[in-house]
Amino acid sequence: MILDGRAEFHCGERGSRAGSVTFMLLPKGVPHWLQVAADAPCRSLVLTSPAQFERFLAEAGQPALTRELPPPGPPDMARAARAGEHFRIETLGPPPTAPMH
Repeated sequence: MILDGRAEFHCGERGSRAGSVTFMLLPKGVPHWLQVAADAPCRSLVLTSPAQFERFLAEAGQPALTRELPPPGPPDMARAARAGEHFRIETLGPPPTAPMH
């Protein structure tokens, strides 16, 4: 659920934009990704089943060194793929880099 901000979601062949107080379902087994709008931060509430997706995110990402947003940049796809191997999550590649309009 998007609490604040905007994001573009892609699930399978479908894409949609979501803003505040929008719920998106991204089912297991269907390739999906999201891109946060560049003009503002996005806060979301993520519920996953089965549990432990948060462990994948912790292993795929890096802890923040300060309480501020890091500069924009591409994700570390090799790190995400390595983390995915531990949690049986297939990493297909980086999402497109075109900004959300």
